[in-house]
Amino acid sequence: MAVNKSSNELKVAKKTITQDRVESKLNEIRYRTADPKKMLNKWLASDVFKRWNEDFIDESTGEKVSVPRNEFIFKQGMYLGQDNVQRVQFSIQAGEIKDIEVSNQHREGYEYKNEALYSYIVQVSSELKKRKYLLLASSVENAVDITRDYLELNTDNGFSITMIKKNDPCVILNDSRLYDDVDIYDSDSDEPKYDDDGNEIKEEVKTVKFFQIDLNVKTQIDIMTDTDGENVTCIVQTYTAEDAMALIKSKLEEDEDARIQRAEEQAKRNNKVPDPEDIERRHFTVSTLKLGPLPIYDMIPKELSESYNQKS
Repeated sequence: MAVNKSSNELKVAKKTITQDRVESKLNEIRYRTADPKKMLNKWLASDVFKRWNEDFIDESTGEKVSVPRNEFIFKQGMYLGQDNVQRVQFSIQAGEIKDIEVSNQHREGYEYKNEALYSYIVQVSSELKKRKYLLLASSVENAVDITRDYLELNTDNGFSITMIKKNDPCVILNDSRLYDDVDIYDSDSDEPKYDDDGNEIKEEVKTVKFFQIDLNVKTQIDIMTDTDGENVTCIVQTYTAEDAMALIKSKLEEDEDARIQRAEEQAKRNNKVPDPEDIERRHFTVSTLKLGPLPIYDMIPKELSESYNQKS
């Protein structure tokens, strides 16, 4: 931590820097350096860590294994007066660090990094139309990047992103029939088809919708013990509300199959017999708390979102 002299220098420097102009990224000067003259009267632009590799012998294989380690040294936003520049130079000379990143602006705030994917709704204006897209993203900025990427590839006109909303935790389900349906009409012919009795086959027009359904899910134990169960929100892309409920119940059964399989595999790895309670199938009672359509035009494929997450 800086001494009082550095704290006083900090107050003066901040006043001088912010006196005549508005500070922003637009006029920030940031660079890496090991030169103490270029550090003086600047601020640390990022946290500084001492990093090294620690070697040990794996007893099971006898092989040498190297594990990366790190130790926090200096905090982002630290003012680099004479005293703190000397501390940084000592770490450089000791071989703990090579250089530091400095800035002409005092920035201590930082954005939390998130790698999990959450659902967002993005509103896009294009010509005279406004459309909303559902997608998975790790942040608002990530949602903008994914939406822009998708629209540049899948539309042929200009657009602007006018609204982004992060949804409450929810389960997103898609009806597999949306990708399996085959048109009964030939793509290059407007002539109708007929069945074996000579009756014209009418094309069934199906409208794909998005439904938001708030549910309460209880197991038999919940009912027997008079407990509340679990409240779940689902967003389902399908044709009807009935189809949406069927997909939700099917998803519950699939998840239960996967839970039982994991319990059996875990017992097998431990050379044990599975606990009967762990592999007993649970049966669910599903109550609808709220059900309604969502004004969503389409969902951006989750594979695109996952590719961005893997890149980061």
